[in-house]
Amino acid sequence: MVEPCFALADIDTSRPHPARMYDYFLGGKDNYAVDQEAAREILQAVPEVRAMALENRAFLQRALRFLVGEARPGDQPPGGPSAG
Repeated sequence: MVEPCFALADIDTSRPHPARMYDYFLGGKDNYAVDQEAAREILQAVPEVRAMALENRAFLQRALRFLVGEARPGDQPPGGPSAG
C-alpha cells in the first residue's frame, strides 16, 4: 500500500485551490464552498473560463489517446492479422 505524501489535516479547505476550482469549472463535485465562490468570481470576470477548462480537458484526452496509440476506427492495430 502506498503511503500518502501528506496528511489529510494538511489540506487547507478554508482557502480556494486551483485544482478544486478547475474541478468546479468542469462540473465536478470534488470542491468546497470556498472554491465555488472563488470560481464564480472568476466566471463573472471571464465567462468563457468554463469553456476553456472543458476544451483543455478534451485536448488532454486527445493527447493521451494519441500517446498511447489508440486506434481510430478502420486502423489496423500493430501485430494484427495479416494476409496469407
